[in-house]
Amino acid sequence: MKLKTITFFLLVFFYSLNFAQADVKGRFVVTVNNGINYSVKIQISSSAANNHLGSSNLRFSFEGSVSYPLNPVPITNYTFHNFSGINYETGKIVSPAANQIGVNIELNNLNSGTLVAQYPAWTDVVTINFTTDDPDSYAHLTWNSSACIFFGDDELTLWNKDNFDDEVTTPIPVELTSFTTSIVNGKVLVSWQTATEINNAGFNLERSKDNLSYNEIAFIPGHGTTTYKSEYSYTDNPTLSGKYYYRLKQVDLDGSYEYSDIVEVDVNIPIKFLLDQNYPNPFNPSTTIRFALPTKAKVNIRLYNTLGQEVANILSSEQLDAGIHETIFNASNFSSGVYFYRLEAKGEDGSNFAKTKRMLLIK
Repeated sequence: MKLKTITFFLLVFFYSLNFAQADVKGRFVVTVNNGINYSVKIQISSSAANNHLGSSNLRFSFEGSVSYPLNPVPITNYTFHNFSGINYETGKIVSPAANQIGVNIELNNLNSGTLVAQYPAWTDVVTINFTTDDPDSYAHLTWNSSACIFFGDDELTLWNKDNFDDEVTTPIPVELTSFTTSIVNGKVLVSWQTATEINNAGFNLERSKDNLSYNEIAFIPGHGTTTYKSEYSYTDNPTLSGKYYYRLKQVDLDGSYEYSDIVEVDVNIPIKFLLDQNYPNPFNPSTTIRFALPTKAKVNIRLYNTLGQEVANILSSEQLDAGIHETIFNASNFSSGVYFYRLEAKGEDGSNFAKTKRMLLIK
């Protein structure tokens, strides 16, 4: 395995609105390594609450099979996250020499800089996008002779390399930022969001009734490798009341996987048949008919005019699970007037239900 080494020489100036002696942490995080692109995010953190970043200059050298252009282009070769524009001059990335990069940050006005996150949170500074010809290994990034000075009152704090973490050499394939459940129309909506994805094949969504034994209910494909936010959702329709547990099994392209945290939701299955008033009502041209089934049932919904004649079959012998259901009726081909919709349900447990309601179409 061929090691790729990047060494940073860091000089950063801080000022503090309410200065307190503080330790400063910095780290490298590899966000992309797919054998072609190799991206490294530089992050900083402070042990104190009110420290702001002043003008800074970061220089580092790199070796191995990563490469970087002599004339880097914004977005393509680097992206500043919190320290460019408004309070700062436009950040610059330069290559003063072969295998060397400089990150220049210039503060416009004192007392207007970006607040740095307090540990254990991190503030993103810049992402550097290298290219690589070695898909089988990660670079080994280390801090070297690093220093940072805080300005506030008449004090200053100097950090050395011992305050900084080494590179995160094995990036998490997927950075999951949220994973939630909610009840929508009697069904469970499972939603999740990722900030970045690396070699993500997709997600197995698993469900459990006892939080011990889980079964896969769906597979949702991922987006491979991306640094953009991605949103996912799946609608589940449990057939029994009670508490349900869900988890994600994120699967990498090489077959490796990792489980998410577990989320739970309470599902209340209807205890009796119910036919709701259509909405909107009056309507033109479409309306929604909502109904509840306490058991799995064969359902018919028919439409009648004021003469009692059947004019439409909205649902025809549909076999539906217990729960809350709805169907949309489009009356584009009907004349204005009063109509009646009738639901008939035959439960698999032998129960029967029939109910009629009135609707008004106005064109």
